[in-house]
Amino acid sequence: MGFAQDSSEAAGSAKPRKLHFSRFVFLDLNRDGIYDMGDRPFAGLSVKLTKPDGSEAIAVSNLAGFANWNMSAGNVVEPIYMPGIHASEPLVPDGWIQTTASIAEEVVFRLMPEAPAGLVADATFSFVGVAPYLTLTIPGNLSRQNASVDVHNGDRLVEGAAGQYGDYIFDLSGAQTATVTARPLQGKPVVRRIEVGNYPLHLSESLFDPSTSAPDNAPVVVDFEDLATPNMLRETPSGYGGFNWSNLVTTHERTYGLRGHLNNTVSGEFVAYTSSGYPASVWLDTTFDFLGGYFAVSHAEAEKGMAVVEGLRDGEIVHSEALRLRHMTPVHFLANWNGIDKLVIRHEHYWQVVVDDLALRKH
Repeated sequence: MGFAQDSSEAAGSAKPRKLHFSRFVFLDLNRDGIYDMGDRPFAGLSVKLTKPDGSEAIAVSNLAGFANWNMSAGNVVEPIYMPGIHASEPLVPDGWIQTTASIAEEVVFRLMPEAPAGLVADATFSFVGVAPYLTLTIPGNLSRQNASVDVHNGDRLVEGAAGQYGDYIFDLSGAQTATVTARPLQGKPVVRRIEVGNYPLHLSESLFDPSTSAPDNAPVVVDFEDLATPNMLRETPSGYGGFNWSNLVTTHERTYGLRGHLNNTVSGEFVAYTSSGYPASVWLDTTFDFLGGYFAVSHAEAEKGMAVVEGLRDGEIVHSEALRLRHMTPVHFLANWNGIDKLVIRHEHYWQVVVDDLALRKH
């Protein structure tokens, strides 16, 4: 946190020298309000700066997590040019929480001609931690096919709210595990204990199929960490992870400079996306299981459409789920699709779908 020199300022320039004054934003995965090991820089959060004269300047956190304002004494075209109190306030969007204590805070600038930018502050702004609401989405079909679907956060029954697209959304704030019980009109209840994790959850109705049983062999978690380098892209090759692949590109989270890649890399530094927004597929000549994975979209405009994940067997669609995805945080889709031979990932409007940590299991 602190000052970063503007790289565009040439040495010896006649223009007033300027520096960045910053506020650092991070994705607080464990929601403890501390930037610690495991947390990640967060791109795309708007932070408002209020100047001594009451005017405002908005900065958006970059791929390194810094919301930057240029500082240069007397240079009125820069956001910070005068002494006095400057207030900073993160503008946390709907669906997110701020985990750090300070919402808005002030620092005082004073003139110092000897300093690089002619101004210094009495302190730097504190870090801003954010995290998405932890929610669990259950498709409307599951609710319609059962007499009731109950969700418990520990011993507490969680009330569901009807979503915009016919699904039901449950608040899992503070939960490490959740218990979901589907009570069919006939037959025994099906109970599933869910590990909540760090991201919003979307459950497939297949998760509650009592006829499915898990094989003894462990799944392969495909994290795309050992295919490309930070300076290159790579079409995911068949044989990677023991599966065949088509039209899924592996990239470093910073290669394109997209928030939708950085913020949706769940593990390590690499992520994959559907090439040019066209459908991608994973397949085998024999059947396998798709247990789930993390899904997002690369651009904000893509949020207006639905991503679709399909499981096929012998050329016929046997499973299909429409996901309303975001570009600022992934959704952990728990599928439990057993006995498919092809997995297709696409977007109805041909935007890129971003994926990470796909859990696949061979038979």
